Amino acid sequence: MDYRSFRKQDFKFWTNLNTRWVDMDSLGHINNAVYLNYIETARVDFFSKIKMPDINKNLEESVILASIEIQYFSQLSHPCSLIIGHRISRIGVKSFDLIAGVFEKKGLALKALALAKMVSFNYRENVSIKIPSRIIKNNDPISL
Repeated sequence: MDYRSFRKQDFKFWTNLNTRWVDMDSLGHINNAVYLNYIETARVDFFSKIKMPDINKNLEESVILASIEIQYFSQLSHPCSLIIGHRISRIGVKSFDLIAGVFEKKGLALKALALAKMVSFNYRENVSIKIPSRIIKNNDPISL
């Protein structure tokens, strides 16, 4: 799959963010490591929107990030208003893949795309669990 083919209409859940002065590197563009912060903020917002707002270590039904891969397509400069979309691309028994697309709010071009491997997790028992129904029922997976 060509990750560059994702468009705004391919995403279901949205978070608006603004870049900050501190996000720039010595070259004057948004540092690649900062994208992880943007995506994490939007991912927490995504879980809140699907009625999983209290992701913390005391829960029996939660999620944990297993891995994340980011593809960068073009630079961003400060100041910039961003919109980050999320959607599920795969649902397994205990894990699912969550795609995040980073766009400029006023533009159409995909700036970066992240693929996060999420595992349903019981923090009290420190074990993986079957995917909670609220994750499954609130999403319509797409194939990659």
